[in-house]
Amino acid sequence: TIHTAYSIAADKSNLCFRTSSLTYLHSYPMIKSSISSLINMQIIRRSFFTNSYLLNASKSPLAKLRKKTGYSLSICKKALEQNEQDLGKALEWLKTQAQAEGWSKANKLSGRNTTQGLIGILLKDRHGSMVELNCETDFVARNTKFHHLLNEIAGVALSNATNNLDSGSEDLKVQSLNKDELSQFKSTSEEGKNLADLIALNIGQIGENIVLKRGVLFSVPQGTSLAAVTHPSARIDNEDVMYGRFGTIMAYSKDHNTGVIPEGQTVETMARQLCQHIIGMSPTEIGSLDDEVLEPETHLIHQDFLLDEEKKVSALIAELGISVKNFHRYEVGRDDED
Repeated sequence: TIHTAYSIAADKSNLCFRTSSLTYLHSYPMIKSSISSLINMQIIRRSFFTNSYLLNASKSPLAKLRKKTGYSLSICKKALEQNEQDLGKALEWLKTQAQAEGWSKANKLSGRNTTQGLIGILLKDRHGSMVELNCETDFVARNTKFHHLLNEIAGVALSNATNNLDSGSEDLKVQSLNKDELSQFKSTSEEGKNLADLIALNIGQIGENIVLKRGVLFSVPQGTSLAAVTHPSARIDNEDVMYGRFGTIMAYSKDHNTGVIPEGQTVETMARQLCQHIIGMSPTEIGSLDDEVLEPETHLIHQDFLLDEEKKVSALIAELGISVKNFHRYEVGRDDED
C-alpha cells in the first residue's frame, strides 16, 4: 500500500513537472519576442537621441569652425569665446593667431635639420615646374597636409613659369630658383600672403621645421616638349602634381622625318624612359658626340642606357630621332643641384 501510494504521488509530481515545462515551452517564444521588442525599442530610442545630438552638434558654431579650419576643439572654443560666438570673427581671429604662432614656431624650429621631404613636379602645356620641399621626418613627408602644401607650391611655381615665355618666343627658357626667390611667390589659398607665410602657417599646424629648398621652371617653344618622372611615382589626390624622393624634368624634341619608335611605345613613353634613366644614373650634363674625353659618369649621352645596357644613350636617341635639349634632376636631401 505504501509503495502504491508513493508511486501515485511520484506520477502526479512528474505530471505537474511535465505540465509546467510544457506551459513554459509554449510561452517561451512569446517571452523571447517581448524581450527582443524591448531591446529594439531601447536601441531605437538611443539612436534617435544620439542622432539628434549629433545633428545639433554639427550645426553649432564650434563644429562649423573646426570643420573649416581643422584646428583642435580647445583652440576653436577659445576663438569663439574671444569673439562673442561670432563664426566670421572667430575665423579671422584664428587666421591671425595661427599665422603669428606659425612664424613663432618657424623661428624656433629653423635650426633643425630637414633631410626628408618630397620633390613635386607639375607640367601643363609648354610649361613645367619642379620644387623640393623638405621636412624633418619621413612621417610628415607622408602627411596629407604636407602633400597639399607641396601641391600648392608646385602650382604657384608653374603659374610663374607661364610668364617666362614671351608670346612667339623660339627660345627654351629654364630658370633655377633658390629658397628666397620661391618664398616670395604669392599664395593662392591665403589672400595677401606669400609662400613663406604659407609654409610658416603649416609649420605651426604640423609642428616640424619645413623648408622650401629650391625649384626650377621650364618654358619651351613650339616643337619642343616636356617629360617628367618622379620616383617612387605618386600623385596628390586627383591633382596633376607628381611627387617622390627623386624627380626629373627633361625638354626634348622629335624629328618626325627620322627615327623609329619601337612597337608598343610612343614618343612620350620613350621620353619618360629617358627620364627614368636620368634618375637612376645621375648624369649632370647632356654631353656631345664631339667630346674628346668621354665622361660616362656625368654625361648623359655617353652612358649605357639603364633599360638596355648593351646600348648607349647616344645610339638610342639617334634611333628614336629624339634630341635632348635640357634636363634637371632633383634628389631629396642633396645639397648640390644635379
